[in-house]
Amino acid sequence: LVLFELSKLTTEKKCEPVVFLSGHSKKINIITTFPDTIWSGSDDNSICIWSKRKNELIKKITAHTRPVKCLVKIKQFIASGSPDCTIIVWDSENGLPVAELELEGEVLSNSQAKKML
Repeated sequence: LVLFELSKLTTEKKCEPVVFLSGHSKKINIITTFPDTIWSGSDDNSICIWSKRKNELIKKITAHTRPVKCLVKIKQFIASGSPDCTIIVWDSENGLPVAELELEGEVLSNSQAKKML
């Protein structure tokens, strides 16, 4: 995960990376933010939770059996969706699961997940 400081965007629309964060082993599909954290979902079937203040990995979660394609914020919760036909709802404060929904079809987008919640 590469973070950029947009306030340093040049007139040529170029911006140098500020921080490189390591955690995923494959492509990141989705990112969402909370006041203190960044959540990312990847083709490595995992979700990483990053500290914004410390610029470091807080927790890596491997709960899906296929790539994580969506992360939807619902108040203090976040729902992750995957082609493994599940949506898992997480507590955004501690990264623990609070519910899991087994579906008949793959979950491939945030808009699709929102309709199912």
